[in-house]
Amino acid sequence: MLSGTQTCYTGPSEFKVTLRIFQAQDSQLEKQVRAWGSDSRPASRYLAQLTKNKKWQLAVELLQTMVALGSQMDVFHFNSAIAACGAEGQWIAALGLLAGMDEGNVAKDVVSFNSAIAACSRAGSWAAAIHLLQDMRAYRLAWQGISCNSAISACAKGRQWLSALALLREMRDQQVQRDTISFNSAISACDQSLEWPAALALLDSMTMERVERNTITFNAAISACAKCMQWQMALGLLAKMAECGVPKVPATFNSAITACEKAGEWQAALELIGQMGTVRVEANAITFSAAITACARAGHWQVALALLQEMPARRIERSTISFNAAISALEKDGQWSMAFSLLQEMVDLGLELSAVTLGASISACEKAGRWQNALALLREMAVSAIEMNTISFSASISACEKAGQWQRALALLDEMHAAAVAQDTIAFNAAISACAREGRVLSAVELMADMADVQISKSVVTFNAALSACERGGQWEAALALVQEMVLSKVRRDTVTSNSVISVFERCGYWQASLVQLERMLSESISRDTISFSAGISACERGAQWRTALALLGGMRSATALPNQITWNSATAACEKAGQWKASLELLQVISVFRAAADAISLNSALESCVRGRHWAASLRLFATREAASDAITLSLVVNACEYRCLWQRSLSLLADMTALQLRQLSVAFSTTHVSGDAQG
Repeated sequence: MLSGTQTCYTGPSEFKVTLRIFQAQDSQLEKQVRAWGSDSRPASRYLAQLTKNKKWQLAVELLQTMVALGSQMDVFHFNSAIAACGAEGQWIAALGLLAGMDEGNVAKDVVSFNSAIAACSRAGSWAAAIHLLQDMRAYRLAWQGISCNSAISACAKGRQWLSALALLREMRDQQVQRDTISFNSAISACDQSLEWPAALALLDSMTMERVERNTITFNAAISACAKCMQWQMALGLLAKMAECGVPKVPATFNSAITACEKAGEWQAALELIGQMGTVRVEANAITFSAAITACARAGHWQVALALLQEMPARRIERSTISFNAAISALEKDGQWSMAFSLLQEMVDLGLELSAVTLGASISACEKAGRWQNALALLREMAVSAIEMNTISFSASISACEKAGQWQRALALLDEMHAAAVAQDTIAFNAAISACAREGRVLSAVELMADMADVQISKSVVTFNAALSACERGGQWEAALALVQEMVLSKVRRDTVTSNSVISVFERCGYWQASLVQLERMLSESISRDTISFSAGISACERGAQWRTALALLGGMRSATALPNQITWNSATAACEKAGQWKASLELLQVISVFRAAADAISLNSALESCVRGRHWAASLRLFATREAASDAITLSLVVNACEYRCLWQRSLSLLADMTALQLRQLSVAFSTTHVSGDAQG
C-alpha cells in the first residue's frame, strides 16, 4: 500500500507514555470527577466545552484524572480530547491519547483515527498521518474520505506531492470516493512542490471524473503556475474559470498577476487589474504590490510610481511592502532622488523602514554614483537599529567602487566583519574592483587571499576584477599568477579575463605574449570581441607587425566583432611603424568603406608613414582629401612634405594654421583651468 511513499514515523506506540506526563494540578478537578461518579455524560459535556474553548491541556488532564480515579471512560471521551488537541495542532498529544486508548481498554473507532489524522494534518506531520491510515487497516477500520483528505492535506503542507498523489491513487483503488477536497489538497501539494504540470493534470482528472472544480481548485493551480513563471498557463486557467462559471476572488487575480510579475509581463499584469474592475473583484494591497513589482522587473519605474499613487484613490492602504516594490523599481534605474522622496513619505505615514527598504535605496544611490548618500543611508540603518545585511553593505561598497573610493570600500569590508555581517563574493568583488580602478594591485591580491581565509568562493568576476588591477598597474607577472589560480580553482576564463591578460602584456611591451593569448581564446572557444581584437592589434603596433594587424582586422568579420576607432588607429599605426605607407593609405580607404570617420590619429599615422618613406606627393594628396580634423601633428607632417617639395608659400600658410591652432588649444586649456580653479575656490 502507498508504494513510493517513505516515512520516518513508526506509529502511535511512540507516545504510550505521553498520557502519564500530565499531572492533575487542580484538586478541584479531582473533586469534580469524583462527584460525577459512574455517570459519563458530565465528562462528555465538559470535554466538549474544553474543545470549544481550545483548552487542550485541560482536556488531557481531565482524562488523566479519570484514569487515575478509575472512572468509567468511553471512546467519546478520548475522541473529544483528541479533537481538542487536533484543533490546536498538538499532534504529539493527540497520538499519545490515541495510544492511551489501548492502555485504557477503550476500542478505537474511525472517528478516533480521523481526529488524530486531522491533528497531524494541521501540523503538517505527513509521515504520521500516512502511518495512521495504515494502522486503520490493522484495526480493520475502513478508510473514509475525510481520513484520506486530511492525510493528503498533511502531505501538501509537508510539500510531499508524490505521497499526496499516491494517496489519491490509493483512494481510487480502495473505492473511497474522491471529492473536490481530495483533489484540491493534492493540487495544493503540487503547488507547494512547484509541480505545475501535475497540478494541471489533476485539474483535467477532475473533469473526467465529474468532480466539481471550485475557486480553491483553480486558485491552487494558478498559484502553481505562478511560482514557476508559467504566466500564459495561469491566464488560460483564469479564462477557463469564466467558461466554467467558477467565481473569482482577489486571491485568484493576485496569483495570476504574480505569474506575470515573475515572468516580467508587466502589461499583462496591468490588464488583469483592469479585468478585476470589470468582474467587480476588489483589488487589494497584494494586487498592487505584485503589479508594482512586475513594472519594477521590466524597468518601468514611472508606471510603478503611478500604481503606488493610485492606491490611496482606491482606498487601499499602502504598506511597507508596497513602497519597497516601488523603491525597487527606482533602484534598477538609479532614481535615487525619487527613492529618497518615497522614504520620506513612508516616514510621514508612520510606516516602518525595513532592511529591504533601505537596501534598495542604497542600491539606487550606487547605480547613480551617489556614494555619499549610500553611506548616509547605511549609517541611518545603524542609528535606527535596522539590521545591516550583506546586501546593504555590498551595495555601499559598489557605490564607493564606482566613485573610485577604494579606501572607503576596504573600510566597509572591515566594518562588515566587525558587525558580524556575512561577507560574500559580491562584497569582495566590489572591493577588488575599487582597488582595480586605482591600479592597487597589491590590495586586490590581498583581498583575494582574505577570501580564501574566510572560505568565500571566487567567481570569474573576482578574478576579472583583480586582473583589471594588474592591467592598470602593468603587473603581468601577477596577472599570470591569477590565471594559474583560475585553472587550479576550476574557474573558466571568459572574454573579459582574456582581454585583461592580452592588454597587460601589450602595456608591458610583450606583444608576442598578447598574440598568443588572443590565439588561445580561439582554441578554448572563448568569444572574441572588439576589445580582444583591438588589444591584439595594439600589440601588433608595438611590434610593428603590420601584416598580423591587418589579418586580425580581417578576422573580426568572422567573429562578428566591429572595429572601433581604437582598432583603426592601432592598425594604421602598425603600418606606419613598419614603414608601409601604401598599406596605411589603403587602410584609410577601408575606414571610409566601413562608413567610419578616420580621426586625427589614423590620419597622422598614414601621413607619417608617407613622410618617412619620402613619399611627399602622396602625403600632400592625403592631406588635401582628408576627412578627419587636423591637429598640430598633422600640420607639422605636411609642413615637412612642403619643405621637401620647395612649396614655401604653402609651408608658410600651414605654419600660420599651426600657430592659430596652438593658440586655440592654449585658450581652451586656460579656460578649463580657470573653471576648475573657480570650482575648487
